[in-house]
Amino acid sequence: MPHQGTIIPRDIKHFNTFIRNTNAFLLLTTLVGTLATPNWKRYNWTNGATGQTTNNLLDWQNFLAAWITLYTSYDSKVTYTTTIKDDMLVLIENVIVYAETNKLIQLIRATPVLYSADCVTWNLPAKLALTINTTHHVVGEAANSSNEKSITKGEFVYVKLIPKAGNSVHVEAFTEIAESGRPHKEKGYDLFEYAYGVFYSDTANLPTSAADPRLEKKHSSHASFVAQFAADTANLHAIVAGAPVPIKELIMFGHWAKSKHPDQDAPWCGPFTTPLL
Repeated sequence: MPHQGTIIPRDIKHFNTFIRNTNAFLLLTTLVGTLATPNWKRYNWTNGATGQTTNNLLDWQNFLAAWITLYTSYDSKVTYTTTIKDDMLVLIENVIVYAETNKLIQLIRATPVLYSADCVTWNLPAKLALTINTTHHVVGEAANSSNEKSITKGEFVYVKLIPKAGNSVHVEAFTEIAESGRPHKEKGYDLFEYAYGVFYSDTANLPTSAADPRLEKKHSSHASFVAQFAADTANLHAIVAGAPVPIKELIMFGHWAKSKHPDQDAPWCGPFTTPLL
């Protein structure tokens, strides 16, 4: 029986992006007060700890592992069969049923503070990340007078990262109150500036702020562009011979910027993340 109203994509292309992005994002940390907390823990998902009868985190990772195996065959002209496609559609339905049974999306929506990155990753309405007043708490930075500004909500950036083959990513930047449509810069700003790094998914202490020294800064005069990250290997640790290779993740922070008046740049938002293909 169809499941109505789910935010989990049913088509193969969009589900592929969704399951990869959500798995990567669950392992990232977000500053809650002064404590860097893994996102799965912020969402109150289980991890099989003492007294817990479920392990939502591991189950979600197992769904990804099964999906990658199927998708690799599906994406190949040599190994593709209609049976593989059918198995992928069944797996998508199983993920939807699991999420509904364990109320995973409800738990995310009930998280005390949601940010733009949460909404982008989980296909939730951007308005859930907006505070009641005009003061916006920027992800990854302590709340103080220097990085907490009372400005219009539209100045905050909302970024979609769409992975492409060959470690490239299509970056689409919107104003935070625009959930979809044509990417566009905020009025009065001529640049989208971003701080980024590529890391393996098992890296400890992933960046939680645009000020992290491991990140490189670049900018674009366009709100929609394709960026290549194959050469960004500085933050990738050595892989032990015979060990499985972790997923490479792009971590990005972004803001609207003014080339002639950098002192008027909007606050940094993020992290936004996607696995690299």
